[in-house]
Amino acid sequence: MNTVEIRPYSFRIPSNGEHDPFFGCTRTFWAERCRATPVKPADVQSFVVRRAGDKRGIRLIDYESARAWMERQRQGNEHQGNGKVHSSDLHSLDVHSPAVSEEVAA
Repeated sequence: MNTVEIRPYSFRIPSNGEHDPFFGCTRTFWAERCRATPVKPADVQSFVVRRAGDKRGIRLIDYESARAWMERQRQGNEHQGNGKVHSSDLHSLDVHSPAVSEEVAA
């Protein structure tokens, strides 16, 4: 049997007081990473899905963009000093497995 890794295309920004199921981060954390300024692009790509005519919608975070940002943070922390990733800087990627594995018959 082969193992196939299934990753989401995107995930919904968590509700207030909640954490996302993939990285364990809060709504505020993701809102800050998705915010672009005139001098700096957003760290993580996101998009809003809304019905025609609606003023509000659902903000979805691009999973691969979030994963790549987390990996850059991990690598940056490894190159600074002792190589440890501090939980205050970044939630552990190992604790919250972002991918679901399925067994597939070959």
